[in-house]
Amino acid sequence: MRRCSDWVDEMKSIDSALEMLGYKATPAGIFRIALWALFFLVISGLYLPQKERDMPFAENTKGLAITPLITLPSDPAFINDEAQQVKADLKIAWISDSSSVIYKPGAKFLDFATMGENALLPVETLKALKPLSVHNSHIDLYIRLSLRSLESFTLTQLALARDTDLIVLTLNPFFVFNNHSIFKGDSHFPRASQTWVADRSAWPWLPLFPSPSDHLWALWGRHFDIFARAPAFAEDIHDTKIMLWSALFPALKGEDSKPLRPESAQNLKENAMIFWVTQRYLKGDMSKLVNDKNEAVNSKWYRQLIRLTDLDETSFNHAILIRTLEQIKASGKRALIYLAPVSENLRDDKAAWMSYQTIKAELERLKKLYDSEKMRLIINMEPEVLQDTVFAKDDDVHVNDSGKLSAFLASQIQQLTQTRAADQEKEYTP
Repeated sequence: MRRCSDWVDEMKSIDSALEMLGYKATPAGIFRIALWALFFLVISGLYLPQKERDMPFAENTKGLAITPLITLPSDPAFINDEAQQVKADLKIAWISDSSSVIYKPGAKFLDFATMGENALLPVETLKALKPLSVHNSHIDLYIRLSLRSLESFTLTQLALARDTDLIVLTLNPFFVFNNHSIFKGDSHFPRASQTWVADRSAWPWLPLFPSPSDHLWALWGRHFDIFARAPAFAEDIHDTKIMLWSALFPALKGEDSKPLRPESAQNLKENAMIFWVTQRYLKGDMSKLVNDKNEAVNSKWYRQLIRLTDLDETSFNHAILIRTLEQIKASGKRALIYLAPVSENLRDDKAAWMSYQTIKAELERLKKLYDSEKMRLIINMEPEVLQDTVFAKDDDVHVNDSGKLSAFLASQIQQLTQTRAADQEKEYTP
């Protein structure tokens, strides 16, 4: 173990080295160094070449009146602020998770590389609006795989700031009241730090969730292009590093020389949740999550998650949902908030089905408090709406065919726009 005198001698040697170099720290010298650092940060940003962000779902919405806004999971900007505001008669902000993706049978739910092969519920709904005489509509798309309640709250604030006319918000029954998963990863906290300041009720969350580095990025880092635009160059930098590394240490004969892409953060397993469910809740018994081939099964996983539902009004997720509803109500904007439908196969697990029923009962209670002419909460959908919906194999929430769901959502949007038109007519009536 090192003695205190050893540390003192080491510090003295560092001071001696600095004296030999002729450097002596002074307030003016430190200030000068800071100015030079700022100068080079600004200059490096000015010479950074133009490069568009790689936006998820851009391939799915190409050529349509839809603007994908959520950035890659590694980007602290969270949404693309460079996206232009689009003029439209009806501007819709669609905030949802993977339940709004219509997956091709056999597709991987978290694979961005093949996401363009899938369809989107917002796209189908936008098409279904035209026969209902709702023309010149535009959707700002806020779909993020594995979206959780806290990110939905932040996105609602951001959508309202973009002056949307109507918000479509999906509530996922497996996570809406699950306090063990109120956010997915921490990449959205730099943006949350910047956004929550506008809502006093969210101020207590500022020291609780975002880290000091998140606050630093929100206050300072985002103003420098070298930091704000860096995520767009992540793959280029990775390829350059691989190239330099390969030049120094050539690949062994027979080894694949193709540079590997860094694994998407979306492909990382939810280790904390898995540990909690398997070790704490299931007592280490993995058999309830896998099939006969020892493969993880989505439906089994979700049915264990829904058991962790906490309906206590003092719980985090309950508070987050209330704040989300309150900020929409205060904005005066129209909103369609719906509980994502689940497969009837959920009935096979009585405990999971019972948890689902208690979730719906609590949301029905909130519906009585918040449902209005401007805000519509849909908790129970009629059977005919879902009769043609095809859920993915061994999955209780992802779909391969939305059936009549898009037409139903379009009809609800159309009804809300009718009340909006009536209000506008009253405003302009002398």
